[in-house]
Amino acid sequence: MKCFSKLLRKNNEAMENLFKALELSWFRSNEQEFIHEYVKVMEPVADALDVLQGEISISMSYLLPTLTILREKLNNHQRDTTMKHANPLVCSLLDSLKDRFDHMFNIPQIRLAAICDPSFKVKWLPEKEQDSYKKLLKKEYEKWEKETIEEEKENSEPEDECSGDSGSTTSPRRKNFFSSLWKKPSKVQPQNEVDLFFAEPLGHVEQLSKYPILTKIFRKYNAVLPSSAPMERLFSKAGLVFTSKRTRLADGTLDMLVFLNVNSKETCSW
Repeated sequence: MKCFSKLLRKNNEAMENLFKALELSWFRSNEQEFIHEYVKVMEPVADALDVLQGEISISMSYLLPTLTILREKLNNHQRDTTMKHANPLVCSLLDSLKDRFDHMFNIPQIRLAAICDPSFKVKWLPEKEQDSYKKLLKKEYEKWEKETIEEEKENSEPEDECSGDSGSTTSPRRKNFFSSLWKKPSKVQPQNEVDLFFAEPLGHVEQLSKYPILTKIFRKYNAVLPSSAPMERLFSKAGLVFTSKRTRLADGTLDMLVFLNVNSKETCSW
């Protein structure tokens, strides 16, 4: 739809001639306006879905920031006075987001998952809400700090801490979606470990290596987002391999072909 909208803008006359040659009815002006507005409204929705259905470096921490930024973008569209046809669509999307996801903003575990991620911290929140979220993390930190001290008393050998395997691999589209967060300066004066964490600029999960207790909190609450999208992609690629002309493929051969297809980037260097 986005490509079609671009064609309408750049090659409207050529597209109209093509429709006439195919004996198809051409779009009226108000229909063309609706197509452009529809693409404009649905673009942030598509970007948000791409983020949440990703397969690399994705965890529960992405949920609330993604929903917040998506809601902000839709609210901007709702205030756009130049939009004539897509306002009902915007209102419907906002209502659906509220009905489906609003309660998740009140779940402490999901809040903690987002604010202990160095990629987001509290930069995705309005300033009036940032302090309450920081207090939530400080309270959780104090609880883990006490447990850590007790463990150190019991064990003479210190535990090895890991910074997680999330990595810093981020697609350009995902970076662009969250670009507004990286521009916000921090106003916190460092006092303790949590304040130091918030005072630092946004970064990647490796930043947590300096904060062992925050690393534990991050690993506790940042589960992988439950999504069927990766599995659906796998079945789709399997369907491209197992065609009507290859119905006699053995199970093992099919498994190997699908494996090579899915991991083509890695196997090219073999």
